[in-house]
Amino acid sequence: MNTIHVGEMIRFGWETYKKRPLFFIGTVVLVVLFSGLLSAFMPEEVRSPSHLFLAAILLIVNIVIEMGLVAFALKAHDSVEHVQIKDMWRPQSFWKYVAAKILTGIITAGPIVVIGGLLGLNGPLWLGTTLFILLIPAAIWAVMAGLALIFATYFIVDRDLGPIVAIKESVRVTKGHRWQLFILAIALILINILGAIALLVGLLVSIPVSLLAIAHAYRKLSGKAA
Repeated sequence: MNTIHVGEMIRFGWETYKKRPLFFIGTVVLVVLFSGLLSAFMPEEVRSPSHLFLAAILLIVNIVIEMGLVAFALKAHDSVEHVQIKDMWRPQSFWKYVAAKILTGIITAGPIVVIGGLLGLNGPLWLGTTLFILLIPAAIWAVMAGLALIFATYFIVDRDLGPIVAIKESVRVTKGHRWQLFILAIALILINILGAIALLVGLLVSIPVSLLAIAHAYRKLSGKAA
C-alpha cells in the first residue's frame, strides 16, 4: 500500500528544485507577472456586456494557467531534466476541469454557504444560534472533503478522467492518508508564509517546492511515483 510521509514529500520537492533552480525561479516569475497583468485588466465592477465578456475571458485564462501549473508540476516530478515551460499548455481537459472544480466546490463549501445564507435571514434567536453552532461541523466537513478531493483535478489533467470518475479516484487514493495530507498542507502553508516574510523572494523557492511536494504525494498515492 502506497503511503506518504510529510518530510519525504517536502524533501523530494527541495531536492528536485535544486536540480534546476534558475529554471523554476524563472517559471514562477513568468507566471506571477502574467497573472498580475491579467489582474490589471480585470474590471472592478461588471457594468456592461463588454465587462462581463472580459471577466469571462480572464477567468478562462486563469483556469488554463491553473491547469498548466498542475501539468508542469507533474512533468517536473517525472522528468525534471526535460520539463519546459511549454509543458504548461494542457487545455485539452478544460471543461472536465471546470466541472470538477464546480462539483468539488459545492461538495466542500456547500454546507457553509447554505448555513451562512440562512444566518443572513431575520429569524428567531434560537435558529440563529443553532445555525452558528452548525458552522463548526460545516467547517470541519469542508476541510475533510477538501482533503478527500484534493487530487480530483490532478486525475483530470494527468489521465483525462471525467469529473465524477476523478472525484471518486481522489476519494479512493486519499482514504487512510488524509491526516498526513492535512499535515502536509499546513507545512506547505507555513513554508510559503516564511517565503513571503523573506521579502517575497523566498516564494521563488517555496512555490515550486510546494508544487513538487504535492505532485509527489499524488504520484505516490496514485501508484505512479518514480
